[in-house]
Amino acid sequence: MNKDTVVVSGVGCISLFGNSLNDFWMGITGQTKMSTILTKMDVFFNVPSFREAVIKNWRPESILEKKGLKYMTRSTQFLLGSANLSYEDDEYYSDKDKGIAVATNFSGVQPVSEYDYTILTEGPQYVSPMQAPNTVTNAPSGQLAINLNARAFNTTFSTGQCSSINSLIYGIESIKKNFSKCVFVSGVEEINKHTNWIYYNMGLLNNNNCGIPYSSSSNAIIPSEGSGTLFLETYENCIKRGKSPIAYITSYTESYSYDTSELYDNIILNINKTLEKDKGNTKIVSVFSGANGIFNNDSVEMSAIQKVFENYDDIKVSPIKGMLGDTYGNSGMFQIISAILSFKFKTIPNALDLSNVDFQSPNYQNYNYDFDENDGFLILSWDFSGHITSLILKSAETI
Repeated sequence: MNKDTVVVSGVGCISLFGNSLNDFWMGITGQTKMSTILTKMDVFFNVPSFREAVIKNWRPESILEKKGLKYMTRSTQFLLGSANLSYEDDEYYSDKDKGIAVATNFSGVQPVSEYDYTILTEGPQYVSPMQAPNTVTNAPSGQLAINLNARAFNTTFSTGQCSSINSLIYGIESIKKNFSKCVFVSGVEEINKHTNWIYYNMGLLNNNNCGIPYSSSSNAIIPSEGSGTLFLETYENCIKRGKSPIAYITSYTESYSYDTSELYDNIILNINKTLEKDKGNTKIVSVFSGANGIFNNDSVEMSAIQKVFENYDDIKVSPIKGMLGDTYGNSGMFQIISAILSFKFKTIPNALDLSNVDFQSPNYQNYNYDFDENDGFLILSWDFSGHITSLILKSAETI
């Protein structure tokens, strides 16, 4: 491997299933089932009942120092937790070498709403400066920078469901351009009454069949929460630290579809550009897709994938949101972590056979696979707004 190749050398996640990668793997392979709750109708926000998946029994003090936790939102706690699990600080990097790229869309919604509501209903004297929205004290990325003493850069991405891959690409490019020597790339979303209102008004919720990717009977998502973090650095620096690289990205493409009626064609163009940049160095064995249970959109994605890979042999499609729910801005991070763990456990989780897709009754399976050094995954994310991202992930070594 080229010494300047940017590699993933650390992974951490906070999910419905626990705080370890093994817990996460148990969940996406169906050994631990996703638990959902049926919310009560919210009269104040005028949101009907629906199903969602919430992290239960969350104890941040088991991972983080207790100091300041009470002032942090759940998003901030999740983010600090996954970042802390992704990296062992050996003082190799200084503060000027560390960069941060955070993917999130809704982590600031609750503090902003509650702060403004209190000011408008009770007066400014009833709010604390510690609760002021978008300040370092309660912003997830701000707290992460303080926790890591990171000063190279701090950037937040809010590009819908493409946020995670956009942030990952930004992190890779920042290392290539010497803006930093290492980057923490994190995704995070939480669930609360304010995010529920947003999901409902986006038309993503329903309390009937929901959250079943590529199923013609499913027409809504299951909102979920959690955080994933990847630690990036060059191959050379990883080896100098005495660590083993986990995975690396061979190619990637970001694009935007201004006309959503052309989404099918634009997904095909995006994937083909990523494959072209890879120059045929990778054998794609599976696609970790962005399907989330809204059939009208999932079917467009599946048709595009089938078109691109119509001449490929034995391709699997793994829509892991069916096992995790949709963590929106963080969802791409969970797709990537799922792919990384697939290399470790030699299994493609919760997948469909591309040559035999049944929209009436999708047949998900865990497929055992003996990967070789040329095998890789395509990770695909896209958003209703028109953003499309894809990348090719290959294994460097086992975790």
